[in-house]
Amino acid sequence: AGRQGARTLVVEYLEGLGGTGTLGLIGRPWHGKDIGFSREVPFPATDGGVEHKMEWYRRELERVEGEIWLGAMGCGVLMAGERVAGAIVVTPQGRGVVLAGVVIDATGNADLAAAAGAPTVYGDGGTDIALQGSGLPARPLGQAYVNTDYLLVEEADVRDVWAALVGVRQSRPPQVYDVGTLIHNRERRRIVGDHVLRYLDQLVGRTYPDTLVHSESNYDSHGYPSQPFFALLPHDRASRQATHPAPGGSCFTPYRCLLPQGVDGLLVTGLGMSMERDASAMVRMQRDLQNQGYAAGAAAAQIAARGVPTRQLDIRELQRHLVDVGNLPEEVLDHQDSFPLDESQVVEAVEMLLDADRQAAARALAVVLVERERAEPLLVSAYRRSQGEPRLTYARILGFWGHGEVAVDLRAALEAVDAWDDKILQGVMAEYAHLPTPVDALVMALGGTGQRRAVPAILRMLEKLDADQTLSHHRACALALEQLGAPAAAEPLARLLNKPGMRGHAMTALEPRYQAPARRRRKGALREIVLARALYRCGDWQGLGEAILREYTTDLRGLFAGHARAVLLTPNHVN
Repeated sequence: AGRQGARTLVVEYLEGLGGTGTLGLIGRPWHGKDIGFSREVPFPATDGGVEHKMEWYRRELERVEGEIWLGAMGCGVLMAGERVAGAIVVTPQGRGVVLAGVVIDATGNADLAAAAGAPTVYGDGGTDIALQGSGLPARPLGQAYVNTDYLLVEEADVRDVWAALVGVRQSRPPQVYDVGTLIHNRERRRIVGDHVLRYLDQLVGRTYPDTLVHSESNYDSHGYPSQPFFALLPHDRASRQATHPAPGGSCFTPYRCLLPQGVDGLLVTGLGMSMERDASAMVRMQRDLQNQGYAAGAAAAQIAARGVPTRQLDIRELQRHLVDVGNLPEEVLDHQDSFPLDESQVVEAVEMLLDADRQAAARALAVVLVERERAEPLLVSAYRRSQGEPRLTYARILGFWGHGEVAVDLRAALEAVDAWDDKILQGVMAEYAHLPTPVDALVMALGGTGQRRAVPAILRMLEKLDADQTLSHHRACALALEQLGAPAAAEPLARLLNKPGMRGHAMTALEPRYQAPARRRRKGALREIVLARALYRCGDWQGLGEAILREYTTDLRGLFAGHARAVLLTPNHVN
């Protein structure tokens, strides 16, 4: 913004600039496009350390006469109707309002957008419990790269943040002189914007008329996914052994993802932007977020100079500038929205679901799921005229879509399974972050059919579970059974919860959060709460499901406490 001539103030609550890339000690990039503005930005692990990068940002702001307030925090907004006219800021000197033509919410948690009354979402929107892993890094002398993943922290919950900061400091080993000040959160509260970025759109290569950022990454999500795509994803021997088997690639982010619905004068960047949770892994790399921040600053300067609403930005003028500085390829100047896809692409995708090439089949699956309305009748027709494995491929998708007629094939396939299959990794840092397996997909598809005659086949697999089985299997059974809402599942779910190691994972008092076994308190809690939720929604058994959920309402971790409260607010009646 300062480079475009705007009078600019940066408010930063830490003691230096750069956030995760400096004081967060993620001192080198993972993926992301090394283009445009990001090529200027040094990385501490290779370019002189954390202090050097913080000073680089400070010096660049000084060159454009930008102001910096350290140790200050945005805690609200000043509204003029539906327009944000300034930010409420708390400083060591007190609290006040900074008036501004445009405010950029770079909290990563959509804090100012939430204060402005903008709609926000956390996790997958409340239907399930899911969050990417986080951590608080040790701070060894002389090191600028310490990547962590051993916590689950909801940044919008101040008690949760406090418990993480204190618990980690209580348990740090003697050789660690300090711990960081910035929690490594990979997923936070997000706005619901004028456009919601979707992972499936990223895979299909959707283009937009208002692209601001070109991103690139493998699919390094530090948590299990939410979308059915990941359960239906075809696998081969190589993918089952891969560290990151879900497809990655490059994608575009439109300007509308930075605009919170119903609010003017505010742009939201980083993890707080408008996207489905499964989309974040493709756009949260440091290089890409640096270029996103540059684009937001340039946009804000243009808006302020012309005194226009945020939605009346001259997007082509901004894009031409971003092309000139190397942030975007020139092709974006000719882009329009590539959706809806051509009918021929949908027809071809249904045919290619059976392609022997896994990548081709995965992309075809993304097209089918994106274009469900047009693909569904084609898929039903293909299912009815096919046999064997092709018929089962179609049946799995149709099961997720609620087609009861496929339950017979899915049940027969599940009844032929003797044991649970091996877990499928989705990264190596989060011990719970496994993709659904092919057997998981059968179970969940059966649940989606709504046919209670499928319950015995699912309960047969449930009986094979215990605390040693991977979380994805427990989740598959829980999600399927609660969809079916079958009272017959209540007692078996209660028996599973009473097996050794299955209970007692709620964190109701402050605990050491750094050393083992406290570092691995996530999997047991996620397993227990999802099974208790399913038990509660299947009618409960001797009040066990409700009792477990009530215990989790006092969990210090906001993710668990909030989810348990939400479940208990809904009736557990079954038909």
